[in-house]
Amino acid sequence: MGAPAQYNWLTGAYEAPAVQLRLEIQWVPESGEWQAEALEGVLLLATETGTQLLVSGRGLSLGKHSERLTIKRHRRLCGEIPLFRLQEVVVMGRGISVSSDLIEEACARGIRMGFTALNGRPLALLTSPYLTATVETRKAQLAATGNERGAQFIRWLVAGKLRNQEKVLRYFGKSREGEAAKAMTDAAAGIRVLRRKALGLEGATPEEIRAPAMGLEGAAGRLYWGALAKTLPRGLGFHGRTAESPVDGVNCALNFGYGILYSHVWGAVMNAGLEPFAGFLHTDRPGKPSLVL
Repeated sequence: MGAPAQYNWLTGAYEAPAVQLRLEIQWVPESGEWQAEALEGVLLLATETGTQLLVSGRGLSLGKHSERLTIKRHRRLCGEIPLFRLQEVVVMGRGISVSSDLIEEACARGIRMGFTALNGRPLALLTSPYLTATVETRKAQLAATGNERGAQFIRWLVAGKLRNQEKVLRYFGKSREGEAAKAMTDAAAGIRVLRRKALGLEGATPEEIRAPAMGLEGAAGRLYWGALAKTLPRGLGFHGRTAESPVDGVNCALNFGYGILYSHVWGAVMNAGLEPFAGFLHTDRPGKPSLVL
C-alpha cells in the first residue's frame, strides 16, 4: 500500500510524497576489509527530485577525481559516485575531511553540502552565493512580510500542514481497529475543524494572524501526535511529541530526522533565492532562520 497523496496548497494539486530509496554505491572491489568498514558510515539515498549522500564515521575523507566524488578511509579508496547524480552531501559528526577540489566542484554544480552533529543538529551549510543571486525574489519576500500576501501565505502554510496531518491519520486509521482506529478518526476530524479555522483567519498582515495561526498549528499537533502515540507499542515510551531533551527512542529518532530535514530545507531556501532569516509564521529572532523553521 503506497503512501497517501498530499495536498499542496501552493500548486492546488494532490502530490504523491517522494519515495526514498537506498542506492548502491560503486565500491572499489580491491578495498577488501575497508569496503565493509566504509559501508557502515556511508548511505546514498534518492528520490525523484535528487540524490543525497550521508557520510558519518571517523577516518573518512571525501574528494574529487575527474567527474566523480571519491570516498576514502584512511587514505584508501573505498567508493566513487558520479557527481551528476548528487543533489546534496550531508557530513555527520567529526573526523571527516572534505577536499577543496570537491567543495569548488560542488559549488559550481549547485550541490549543497551540509554539516551536522551526530544527533542531526545542523552546524553549517555550504552553497555558492552565485546560485542564489536573485535580488527581486528577496525584495518580494521582504515586502510580503508586511502585507496581505504574507498573511495569505500563513493561511496556506498552516492549512496545508493540517490537511496532510489529517490525511495521514485517516490513512493509518484504515489499518487499525478498536481504540487506535477511533483515536485516529476523532483526531482527524478535529484537525479538519482547525484547518477550516486557519483558512478563515482574519488579518491583513502576518503580524495580525501569526499568533492565532500558531495556536491552531499547536492544537493540531497535539491531536496528531496523541493519536499516533496510541498506535505504537507502549514499551517505546512515546506519549507525544517532545522536542527538548527527549527520553524515548521515538522522539530521539524524530529529532534526528528533523535535523537532517532542517539542513535540506535551508539549502532549498537558499537555492530558491529566498532569505532564510525572514519568515512569515515564525517571528524573526537573531540567529534563527525563521523561514526554515
